[in-house]
Amino acid sequence: MKSLIGMLACIDCLSGHLLSDEVSGEIRCQDCSSIFKVVRDIPAFVPSELLNYSEVPLSERETFLKMKSLAYSGDSAVSRMYNHYHRYAARKRSELGEKRLTVDVGFGIGEHFPFISEKEKVAGAFIGVDLDRFKLEHFSSTHPEIPVVQASAFRLPFAAGSVDLVQFLATLEHFSPGEITGLLDEALRILKPGGSLIACYPAEGGLLLKLGQRVMHTYLKGRTGFDLDKGAVHRHLTGAGEIRSLLGGRKELERLESLFYPFGVKSVGFSLFINELYRKR
Repeated sequence: MKSLIGMLACIDCLSGHLLSDEVSGEIRCQDCSSIFKVVRDIPAFVPSELLNYSEVPLSERETFLKMKSLAYSGDSAVSRMYNHYHRYAARKRSELGEKRLTVDVGFGIGEHFPFISEKEKVAGAFIGVDLDRFKLEHFSSTHPEIPVVQASAFRLPFAAGSVDLVQFLATLEHFSPGEITGLLDEALRILKPGGSLIACYPAEGGLLLKLGQRVMHTYLKGRTGFDLDKGAVHRHLTGAGEIRSLLGGRKELERLESLFYPFGVKSVGFSLFINELYRKR
């Protein structure tokens, strides 16, 4: 916990001078005296009313976990398809240097865990961030070696220019265009100059994705009982074209690579996913 606290900052004053009190289960800022709870070994940089927040209703958590396991676990044709963007992000991190500090925003239940390298684990160079307490606790209960933090993507507990790489894996599409602007503002704040940003998002708005979602959602619902077409878990608010425009329109970001999955045709209509690498100027 001490090593993790040393990488974090107060969300109120953005100071990195935090102290952990394991007896009281709190983190205290030495500069502004703000206090943050640590619940089940997970620091919570959120207001008290969001401490137990989850987008997954209690009654649906069992089927939700079954759906996630079917979609991402093992080596089935389904999991290979769903995991393609996790493989992409892991490959890019390996090329850039695995001991660089990576912050995964929207970490969820840790779908990316199998793609975190041993070098990253040993170096403590990977931190998962999510607002959803249920998802983080579910992950941390079996993988305590990967530090996770409960926080809003709009108020990340990191000092300015302290992070080497930020990744948004199937995250940006769940926010409105205005909110995505705020997410990028915060990601750019914590990124070092020359730092990297990985953005992987579905080709929302394209015909191929609509057909694919119809097939896969029906399959997953039939196998697990969880309906991805209802509720907040799979709510997509912004299309791929607009996400790409918002990313490309930031003067602080240089787009280094765009891969259109699975056919490589540079068109939202003929793709399922878009995987991109950017550099902070």
